[in-house]
Amino acid sequence: MRQRLRASENPCHRIPCATPSPPICLITALTCVWCRCCWGTAIFRRPRFIPIWHGRGCRNCMPSIIHAVDSRRILRSLLRRSESAPRALCGRLCRFSISRLAPLFSTAASLPVVIGVSMRLPQIFAAAALLLAGTFSMSALADAAPDQAIRKTLDSLELQLPVESISPSPLNGLYEVKLKGGRVLYASADGQFVVQGYLFQVQNGKPVNLTEKTERLAIAKTINAIPLSEMVIYPAVGETKSHITVFTDTTCPYCHKLHEEVGQLNKMGVEVRYMAFPRQGLGSPGDEQLQAVWCSKDRKSAMDRMVDGKDIKAAKCDNPVSKQYELGQSIGVNGTPAIVLADGQVIPGYQPAAQVAKLAMGAK
Repeated sequence: MRQRLRASENPCHRIPCATPSPPICLITALTCVWCRCCWGTAIFRRPRFIPIWHGRGCRNCMPSIIHAVDSRRILRSLLRRSESAPRALCGRLCRFSISRLAPLFSTAASLPVVIGVSMRLPQIFAAAALLLAGTFSMSALADAAPDQAIRKTLDSLELQLPVESISPSPLNGLYEVKLKGGRVLYASADGQFVVQGYLFQVQNGKPVNLTEKTERLAIAKTINAIPLSEMVIYPAVGETKSHITVFTDTTCPYCHKLHEEVGQLNKMGVEVRYMAFPRQGLGSPGDEQLQAVWCSKDRKSAMDRMVDGKDIKAAKCDNPVSKQYELGQSIGVNGTPAIVLADGQVIPGYQPAAQVAKLAMGAK
């Protein structure tokens, strides 16, 4: 049976889900983003009417015949942007079992899924292309120096954060790019594809966010290396069970609310370490107040007075406010308060003391 569909039509919006299918998820097109483990399809600009390969059922599957291609054309189309335009990746986590396509690959293996949160079309295409690129033997990639090629591409993009390191990721053919502050990007070996999103690996049937794990370790290493002498410290009462680092602004109402509960956190064994983050930027009133606090002989007392709305003597000195502000930006802080746990997890916004203490104890 053959059925002609236009590329602009999407017949999958209201197609009910069937049972999940174990075979391969590559690229889905003319399907909703929650298709799980159907065989790969691609939309072509020129009409082609070839029956699609099905898995043994899938969530929100497409009709039995759509604009599709056979297995070899699927693989070629993913690497030729002019030929196909992928619409979505699978929205559910699964593993790529490519044993049925072994003749088309250099090796038959299982690959972890790359899924970007709220990924746009270029990011989706790049992720799919990278998954396949890792299994092909490409002389161009073999001859290129990945580090140099990737750095050249990123230099042309004029990123605000410098590249700290480039290393192979757990996914063959994909390289992990660590930026200053701990943020992570991914790139192909030839530097032609750059992906910003999450890399998941299914371990014992459960998805593990490798990207978040890497970023947390880098952020924790960066934050915990800051000398305590450059912070405003509110020590725990009795035994110190854990600590949090808070990027704060004395002009921020929610920072005031959190500051009122610092005593509760201290009694629960949580040490609170303040770092400066003038949310309106350097040179703002908040910046001037924070500099006055950091230049005071008793920073803790000055912070308390400033939060209570009392005046303190303006002072100028060599202080770390601007450095801490830039550090906060590099790890993704864009508002206050921003709470960084001991394991590097960043919690944006105010949280009640009991919740903060629970998170802090779990992160020690």
